[in-house]
Amino acid sequence: MKPSDIYFLSMIIMVFCFSCKEDDEAGKAGTFYGTPVTLGAGEVKSFVKTDNEGKPLSMGIALSKEALTQLPTADSTHLFYQYILKLPKELEETTFNHIMVDWNPMGHEPENVYTTPHFDFHFYMISEAERMNIGAEDPKMEIIPDAKYLPADYFHIPGGVPMMGKHWVDKLAPELASQPFTTTFLYGSYDGEVTFMEPMITLDYILAKPEKHLPIKQPAAFEKAGYYPTQYAITYEASTGQYLITLENMTKRVIAENSNAGTPVLLASANQAYTGFEQFNFPICGSAKTKTQKPLKALSMATNEISATN
Repeated sequence: MKPSDIYFLSMIIMVFCFSCKEDDEAGKAGTFYGTPVTLGAGEVKSFVKTDNEGKPLSMGIALSKEALTQLPTADSTHLFYQYILKLPKELEETTFNHIMVDWNPMGHEPENVYTTPHFDFHFYMISEAERMNIGAEDPKMEIIPDAKYLPADYFHIPGGVPMMGKHWVDKLAPELASQPFTTTFLYGSYDGEVTFMEPMITLDYILAKPEKHLPIKQPAAFEKAGYYPTQYAITYEASTGQYLITLENMTKRVIAENSNAGTPVLLASANQAYTGFEQFNFPICGSAKTKTQKPLKALSMATNEISATN
């Protein structure tokens, strides 16, 4: 074989290998969906958008337009309906483990704040098994994270919700200042760790197609390295006929070497919460005094929870 032939063959091999590498990297970019679950007359499913390296750009929940029709109604045994979504298998690097969607036909407490039909979209950072093991009077719900792991404006609701955890609310949320509730963003914790993020959005607001991109208040530090969103969006994708609830601008957070992990705080009682918010009449989760109490709803989870199977 002539030297010129060897050179030409080498160039062909190099071009072929480079092309394969480009195709391989391009194959990691795209929008990927999890297994759909029936909701209303349609379906709901998780999704993730990744870059060429497979890193998450955004993730969220896609609801078909039919999913928001013929939604189940509340009755004496079904005060809410719950749907578990597994994440797409293409999501290689993630802080999140699974998504839990609550449909609340009558809303939930506190009265005249969140008592309108709405969805609770829980993005969990713990496994389904860990979440399911959270009990109604679990003392670990009263172990709250170090303050630096939650946004400064957030306060925790007394008590906690079985199979969910303790909820944290933004004290500056418009609905807590007598404004109509449309959308709000919560955090959740259990056993001294931040365990979920939760956009809460009314049915009417989603149907209105608001095309909103809203900032997520950030903590001063993160317990675990990974990708976290800095904003969330409520949009409608006309090309696919889907309503999208999206955690956007996924940003990689690292844990600095020799950083102080902080100290979880054990509350003195389930009643203990930040002062100054008694006017909102947040009930102590775990009691059964109100018709729309979440613990009551959770008791019927066995018949209401619908999971996606792979």
